[in-house]
Amino acid sequence: MMWLALIPLWNVQAQKVQLPKGKKAAIVLTYDDGLHSQLEHVVPVLDKYKIKATFFLWAGMVQEEDIPIWRKVSKKGHELGNHSLYHPCNAGINPDTISGKCGSLECYSIKEMVEEIRIMNLMLRAIDGKSVHPYAYPCSQTRVWEGDFSKPLLEAGFVNYARTDDEGGFISDLKNFNPALVSSFAAHAGYKLEDFLPYINKVREAEGVGVIIFHGIGADWLTVSDEEHLRLIQYLAKQRDIWVAPFSTVLDYITKNSK
Repeated sequence: MMWLALIPLWNVQAQKVQLPKGKKAAIVLTYDDGLHSQLEHVVPVLDKYKIKATFFLWAGMVQEEDIPIWRKVSKKGHELGNHSLYHPCNAGINPDTISGKCGSLECYSIKEMVEEIRIMNLMLRAIDGKSVHPYAYPCSQTRVWEGDFSKPLLEAGFVNYARTDDEGGFISDLKNFNPALVSSFAAHAGYKLEDFLPYINKVREAEGVGVIIFHGIGADWLTVSDEEHLRLIQYLAKQRDIWVAPFSTVLDYITKNSK
């Protein structure tokens, strides 16, 4: 019966996520690339239902005329995040070149990748006045030719948390939480409310934190329709036991309050 003695030890080692009073779970809505469909189709819906989200901006998608609009989005309480200057992925996904040079992750050193993210952070600071932002890895990839840059990125000091996609992971135990590799669930093109519910229910049952990734809403790419996005927002707005808040807001709370 020696194995019984291990159960209390396992329970002690686990570090359960603590959420605001009355909340059984947290869901973070994140939108990648800074697409016009997000400004036109997402922000008005979120504002109507008083839900705040995080928008990870990629410099290549943000036009000069978009900057004052994103500034207004930030002032409404939504969070702006860093999605890099050039959105580099590995060569199998991103074979394009930038100014005649290789633009894939295999052509970056760790120092070069961190520097690109730092410059994007300065652009974000000019928009929202904040010196630190969360980061979303393009294509959820963290390796350049030298190796994994996730740890050096957070050590640089201008990124507080970094989001990746591990096919439906979520946070339920702070003991295993890595702020440089935050789990998430990615919406595919054509997803309906029913495709999100199993993930949301798993997070709720675990009393944890889930992060959902969107791209285009009603337009652009990896598109979820306006109707299905609205259904999800309406569903979340009715769930009194689910806390819906920006990425850094939720992660700051659980890291400060979970013991």
